[in-house]
Amino acid sequence: MLKIILSFSIIFTSKVSIAVLVFLFFVVEIILFHKHLLKKTNIKYLIILTLVFFAMNVENYNLNNKHMFDVEHNENYNNKAELSFFTNINTQQLINNPNKYLHYDSFVSITLFDTFNDFFQIYWNSEYTELNKNRKDFFKIVKRQNLEPPFRIKFDKENYIFTFAGDFDKRWDDPNYIEETRMRISFITSAIFYFLIIIFSIFKKKSRNLLLTPFIGMVVVSLSALGLFGTYNFDPLVGDSMKTFYYGYFIVLSFSILFSELFSYEYFKFILITVIIILFLFFLGFPFSYVESVETDLIYKNSLLPTCELNGYFLKDIYNFDKDIRCDTLYNVNDMFIPLTKVRYIDIKLVNIPYINFIVLFSYLAFHSKLLISRIFGGIKINE
Repeated sequence: MLKIILSFSIIFTSKVSIAVLVFLFFVVEIILFHKHLLKKTNIKYLIILTLVFFAMNVENYNLNNKHMFDVEHNENYNNKAELSFFTNINTQQLINNPNKYLHYDSFVSITLFDTFNDFFQIYWNSEYTELNKNRKDFFKIVKRQNLEPPFRIKFDKENYIFTFAGDFDKRWDDPNYIEETRMRISFITSAIFYFLIIIFSIFKKKSRNLLLTPFIGMVVVSLSALGLFGTYNFDPLVGDSMKTFYYGYFIVLSFSILFSELFSYEYFKFILITVIIILFLFFLGFPFSYVESVETDLIYKNSLLPTCELNGYFLKDIYNFDKDIRCDTLYNVNDMFIPLTKVRYIDIKLVNIPYINFIVLFSYLAFHSKLLISRIFGGIKINE
């Protein structure tokens, strides 16, 4: 029970959206499946949790002069979503232009594009990330009119490029057709995922509540966008208040439960694992083209690691680098990362240290470390 109290105290004081979603999930879980926990003997644990939560929030307010519910937004977010936002689906643009500039007005489109991909380009599709650089154009489209299906396929073994020839429509004229293909496939993958968790929740009653957790997240962010929580935080020209990031941990949980159920079918295991790995690598931007700047960057980053010498052997074999791998830092950091911000002085005062938060956090870590050690060594018997 101590572990639960410490865990909930940290979760409920981390972020408002996380606190609300997790709280609602456990309320539904307890009411529907664990009513036995609603006993008078457990009230003392609820009181302890409330006191710890209250103490952490008071400390946070004293240090920041803000409550956890005091969230500031830009003026463009001072709006609420219209009901049409949740019913609108631009089917024509789904086919032709799967990008954020044309689907900001559709909750369904945003959710399906963003579940397994970076629809708003703030993670692996961001212009500032390494995963969005040097992506390989591993297939190309050659349009030939009046060419009956099936399409002609050629593979260039030297450059590892597929060529598809056929009577393709205009959407393949876009120079970003590979990135759009990533978005289209992620959209289809998301639709299949949500369809499967609904189907499995019907037949797998024991896993139903865990499978359907993403929909709890969808309901909460939707109510928030509608302004039903008393605050406006929706930009109608972007729609990023609907990012699946806000309930991504529920998607991970549901995804894990779904595939544990699918793995129970032996003949699906290998195919499923292979397809999922290929899809996720594809969504992340793989495959990549080799350029010299990548080699320089990897060698520099490796030089900062304590395992530099060991990593060097693998980097040489995998990437066949021409340059020598040096593990002594001989690089000018200003040349590697621009702009570079240096923090010269940090004034840490004893009164500004969150003592209660530290005590809760380290108690949680100590408790879990003790459990881990006992599980590892608890079953080992030493012969005297």
